[in-house]
Amino acid sequence: MTNKNVRIFRGDFEPFESIADHNNINGITRYSLISNEILKGDPFHIACHVIGEDYQPSKEWRYTESHSHDYDEINIIVTDRGKLIYKYELDGIMEVVESPACVYIPAGVLHRCEVTSGTGSFVCLKLSK
Repeated sequence: MTNKNVRIFRGDFEPFESIADHNNINGITRYSLISNEILKGDPFHIACHVIGEDYQPSKEWRYTESHSHDYDEINIIVTDRGKLIYKYELDGIMEVVESPACVYIPAGVLHRCEVTSGTGSFVCLKLSK
């Protein structure tokens, strides 16, 4: 028996500069997998950032600027080689997060993140209000 509610979506390349508070970074590729343009209604979004071998970490914040949302966000950090490490600033508090990990960011929390080392994937899920 087939579930008629199943849908498969093909991801599309989406430059960071098209996303508010994000910057294009060499070595990181962003794919939009599902967005509220595809699933009409409440805000819902899944994107995957692929951090490649050619990514050059920096001590400066380049990847995202400090921002907040009116919805919850979940970040998933995974790799199949070694560790993928991010630094986060969450409402002014610094955190270092190593893969495999999940970061829950409630609506209204001022946040930004930056890859500090490694390769792998960062999956961002923006949830409905």
